[in-house]
Amino acid sequence: MRAIYDYIIYTDGGCECNPGGRGGYGAVIINNNTGEFTDISGGFRSTTNNRMEVMAVIKALEKIKKDTHVQLFSDSQYVIKTMNGMFRKKKNIDLWKKLDKLAVAFEIEWNWVKGHNGNTYNERCDTLCQEAMTLPELEEDEGYMNTDSVSEQSDTVTQSLEKYNMYPDCSDVESYQEKYLVNPICAKLICQFYKQNRKKFRDYVGLRTDGTDFWSRKKKNAIMDIKEYSTDIWDIIVDHFAETKYQMMCIRWCARGLALGDAIKKVQVDMEVAEKCLANKKRDM
Repeated sequence: MRAIYDYIIYTDGGCECNPGGRGGYGAVIINNNTGEFTDISGGFRSTTNNRMEVMAVIKALEKIKKDTHVQLFSDSQYVIKTMNGMFRKKKNIDLWKKLDKLAVAFEIEWNWVKGHNGNTYNERCDTLCQEAMTLPELEEDEGYMNTDSVSEQSDTVTQSLEKYNMYPDCSDVESYQEKYLVNPICAKLICQFYKQNRKKFRDYVGLRTDGTDFWSRKKKNAIMDIKEYSTDIWDIIVDHFAETKYQMMCIRWCARGLALGDAIKKVQVDMEVAEKCLANKKRDM
């Protein structure tokens, strides 16, 4: 008896320092008709989180037979909501065109899966993705370098964003505390954080302010003025977070010294933890 779905696919993508850092994708392909499991992955020298999420789906679909029924899972709302018609395709047009062309050859059910929530295949994809970023030889994401999503930015803007993704000097905790106006425990945790070669989910969870600090009640414009940020950093934050409270959490972590990519990841991790706690509370009621 033939399976309802010919293939079940899990995908994941990420960027070490978003945007512009090393990135990777990973996918697990399950052939329901043969029982075969296939892992695929790849790494790129300079890219973005969202491009790697889309790339993972493209690479997975390129590996399977056309005219088949596919159940696909991704932890990227960006991918799932776009393919289900809820988001417009404004950026990464080169990849969306490729995915649209591929997708018409299949019957695909697009499903979102919560990341870092114990799903075996999602966790496997994350591992593949992280490992791909550390490969000695990484591919060039030519689409990132050449498409409108990047060419819209001038060279000056690109250079200004690169400085926001530079790691802070963590050689001395007291100096860090004084420079970034954070509490002693926060300074210590950030300095420890940047000594990690490969930052994991729990490393982001461990970062905390240890109470109110100089930045806790500062509004957006005040932070932008004090830190002399350009508007481009705010535009990137808004692209990642729709709600103002998460946007402010992110800009405040930047002010405390986190690289932009790490500040974005920190807020995303905090959001996941909060959602999990809320779900557990509802379950126990």
